[in-house]
Amino acid sequence: MLRNWTVGLFTLVLAFLLAGTGFRAEPPAKDKPEKDAPALVMKEMIKVMGELADVLETIKDKDSALKVKTRLVDLKKRYNAVGERARKIKFDNLPKEEKEALEKKYKADLERAVTRLLGAMAKLDDPEVRKILKAVDQEAKKDEKKGEDKKSDEKKEEEKKGRE
Repeated sequence: MLRNWTVGLFTLVLAFLLAGTGFRAEPPAKDKPEKDAPALVMKEMIKVMGELADVLETIKDKDSALKVKTRLVDLKKRYNAVGERARKIKFDNLPKEEKEALEKKYKADLERAVTRLLGAMAKLDDPEVRKILKAVDQEAKKDEKKGEDKKSDEKKEEEKKGRE
């Protein structure tokens, strides 16, 4: 009986996944990225905040902060990337009904994630740990700027090729 339910549920989920992609035979063009759905961005933001809180809650002193530094840098990059996606969506410009639906659906989870993240950060009062966290933030920003510089260099090269 349970096996039948599992197979049926799996088939239903697979059907929804295929229908969600529109039964597309070919992937979308890379030069035209698919538009982010506001709900996807909200889910990702909540997920990243939770992961950040998980890691921050493990920090007790300088040594434990150093052990998770690379993980924190990766999470901070993801957090910044999701924040950029959210800015591109411009939640303020969404229709009133869509904003209300998003707020109703994600408000509790978002508040929980923010509260947990702020609580984890507030417990980190060691000056040495604060220095490490500041270095993490700077490293994540530095890598983002490198990526932006690389993109602008690629655009300049394309413009040169177009003129030739």
